[in-house]
Amino acid sequence: MAKTSTQISTREAALELGVSSRQIQKLIKTGKLSAERNESGNYLIDKSEFYRAFPEAFNTRTNTNNNEQWSRTVRDYEIKHLEAMLAEKTQQNEFLQKQLESSTLEKTRLLDAISNQQKLLEYNGNKKVRKKLFGLF
Repeated sequence: MAKTSTQISTREAALELGVSSRQIQKLIKTGKLSAERNESGNYLIDKSEFYRAFPEAFNTRTNTNNNEQWSRTVRDYEIKHLEAMLAEKTQQNEFLQKQLESSTLEKTRLLDAISNQQKLLEYNGNKKVRKKLFGLF
């Protein structure tokens, strides 16, 4: 990692360019990129030197920042859209829940009515039928 905010390591430089750390070290050894060693013996490159040698990296970083800002804007819009959809689905869910409760109540009432009709039919079926004898009884 960089020791200060004005310097970057060979690994960070390699990530910026999309190359290996060895390639950055080779550029330092050939003199195409200047760097200094820290106490651990690792190379540290001044950011100004890095962007002087690789101006496309600066442009890429600027474009990346713009893309990140655009991505954040799109993400915020998508979040708002999803929240609105969630609120709508919640309302639909509440409406459907009320319909389900109403249907369940209606079903219960119909079953009670059927049960009462069945009991009435059974009661009428259990009456003893007397035969009329000469129309008297």
